[in-house]
Amino acid sequence: MQQGSPMDHGFAQISTTFTTGQYSDLTIRCKNKIFNVHKVIVCSQCQDFADLCLANVEYVSDEIDLPNDDPLAIQALLEFFYSMTYTFDMSSPAASFLHISVFAVATKYSIGELCLLATTNFQSLASKIWNSPSFVESVRFVYTSTPAHHRALRDIVLDIVTRNIDTILAKDGQFSQVMRDTGDFDVELVNSLARTNNELRSRLQSKVRCLAAL
Repeated sequence: MQQGSPMDHGFAQISTTFTTGQYSDLTIRCKNKIFNVHKVIVCSQCQDFADLCLANVEYVSDEIDLPNDDPLAIQALLEFFYSMTYTFDMSSPAASFLHISVFAVATKYSIGELCLLATTNFQSLASKIWNSPSFVESVRFVYTSTPAHHRALRDIVLDIVTRNIDTILAKDGQFSQVMRDTGDFDVELVNSLARTNNELRSRLQSKVRCLAAL
């Protein structure tokens, strides 16, 4: 039986310490959750956490309190530091909300690779659930929980809604309510539909010119 390399084994051991908390030297509290982690792992990948540990000039703190963050998103963030991924249940209706929360936390703490991972996960799931009520609520959550200047998730939902606008609008008033509640989305959707119509018009005109030239 082929065995993994010593590096693979060492990486697996490090990943395990996130679950066990063995040898931890830093406690991160986020509302009702407590995470026992390791400064060398966490602070070396997140400058904000390193700064929080060194906030008191007299000593290095062994505790960080994050009262304003989503505990599940922080758990995913910390898991990513140890394993370069985070776990989630694909079958759960809440999976899309987790990806959005992880993206928001990753942008807040400037973890670029986690932003990309959350974006990929969200796009994969959104393309499958776009015709469900949970997607409509995901649109609302994207526009109320992610910064306007980080557009990855906003562009994904705009593209999906633009391409499926007739089907989505044919549903009950849930989507209309989301449009009323999120002014940015309302305006951006109108602009996206206008661009799409212009592009479609240009393609049709090109086809007509080609046919006319035959």
